Amino acid sequence: MNDSTARRFASTRRPAAVLGALSLGAVGLAVPAAADTDDSGDIGTQSVEEYVSVDVLAFNDFHGRLTQGGQSAGAAVLAGAADAVRAENEDTVLVSAGDNIGASTFVSMVQEDTPTIEALNAMDLFASAVGNHEFDRGADDLTGRVTDLADFPYLVANVDGDLPNIDEYAIYESPNGVSVGFIGVVTEDVPSLVTPAGIEGLEFTDMSAAANRVAAQLSDGDADNGEADVVVVLAHEGAGGTSVEDATGDSDYGDLVNNAENIDAIVSGHTHQLYNHEINGMQVTSGSQYGEHLTRLT
Repeated sequence: MNDSTARRFASTRRPAAVLGALSLGAVGLAVPAAADTDDSGDIGTQSVEEYVSVDVLAFNDFHGRLTQGGQSAGAAVLAGAADAVRAENEDTVLVSAGDNIGASTFVSMVQEDTPTIEALNAMDLFASAVGNHEFDRGADDLTGRVTDLADFPYLVANVDGDLPNIDEYAIYESPNGVSVGFIGVVTEDVPSLVTPAGIEGLEFTDMSAAANRVAAQLSDGDADNGEADVVVVLAHEGAGGTSVEDATGDSDYGDLVNNAENIDAIVSGHTHQLYNHEINGMQVTSGSQYGEHLTRLT
């Protein structure tokens, strides 16, 4: 498995109206400006803090819902909502917490989810966690056909074994000088959710330990192994309900939330819940399912 992918996000898409988008809580980063000095060169009594605002838009468990139906907005409306935020702020990055494909509607499933991956490319998805459904056709399909089609990296840090073309993290380099590191983790239950032959030789390890390991690497001051000003975990695992207690209870996901170190936010999926919590100063979100909601961290 490769360690990292660093990509500069840019969008030339035209803005569209926001429809079906949910704006959730905020994570802030203060970047101090140079202090004022007087003619003698002494530092003055007043200082100014300038802020660089980066919008992180996220969805999860899209499952090939390309067309609008029921509560699902469809790919075009989801893209339009993202474009509307990009029109407000050039520093906007779109990510996914996994299960983009698999368990899809017929129009996507019948073409092995190729249309869904192409739609995600068109909406300038920056990175995605690997979900359990990304393994539905086996690891070889994920690391071959799927990653060949995707213009974005798939991320997972808690899988041991041979996963070529899959990275542990990706770094978004803001046009305004802020770096955001995205770390992927996937539910430890994958072996019970997919055909064993498709993941032979892979071990799905502790999400919390893997996320903290990579977050420490991105925060250690050593530019040679990757650095990020802000660290966001894209977790294809989530709380079983919408309360803070559900997110912090006795579970693999609870361990990830309760034991997080050097992590500013966790964007979740897998359980198809909708929530937005601040836990120990860290934002913890999940955007329900099927493109019904687009979460926004600022």
